[in-house]
Amino acid sequence: MFKITVRVNGRAVSLDEAESALEKALLEKIEASLQKRVAGVRCPDHDATPRIIPKGPTLRRLSWEVRACCKSLLQLAVDKLKGERS
Repeated sequence: MFKITVRVNGRAVSLDEAESALEKALLEKIEASLQKRVAGVRCPDHDATPRIIPKGPTLRRLSWEVRACCKSLLQLAVDKLKGERS
């Protein structure tokens, strides 16, 4: 499993901290999509998982930050997020 942190307008937001039902539903969709796209991605050298940080001014306008233990894992995760097969 990997860690997801969503940052909206500079504030970390988790499912438990959603301010509305709509925000919670969007967070659940984001998390499910990321889980599906990056499932099983592990560093071949360090056995670590990537950390994906969607962030932006609103939940509808997010970009992705990927943190990884090394360049190999970073590239694997980015390729998966872009929908490329490895």
